[in-house]
Amino acid sequence: MVALRNEVDRLEQQVEQIRQTIGDEVFRRLKAIDRQELTRAAGLFRAAVDQATKAKQPFMTRLVWPFVCKARFGRLAEAGESFQKISEQIGLSIPAVHLRIADTANCSNSLRGWSMGIPV
Repeated sequence: MVALRNEVDRLEQQVEQIRQTIGDEVFRRLKAIDRQELTRAAGLFRAAVDQATKAKQPFMTRLVWPFVCKARFGRLAEAGESFQKISEQIGLSIPAVHLRIADTANCSNSLRGWSMGIPV
């Protein structure tokens, strides 16, 4: 019983640190949002970032990268928009970064804005 209470105290301290970091208003909004939807959107965004990172791809995918990168960056843009909408609902400001695939010769530079602007 004492161990369980100590665990609860430890978790409460962690939650308090998060509340202090993000602020009271964001913390209140975070409690009201659908956590499953937030988790799903964050997971889809993270997976899209991984899929759009050429260096993380298997050798064969890197070989055909010029043929697959535009579709992967398209999925990244969709996942980013979805994650950004949910973030706005809880009051977190995430910079709007638009992927400009047409502006890059090989899609490799487009991911830089996403990974620099949004913690992954």
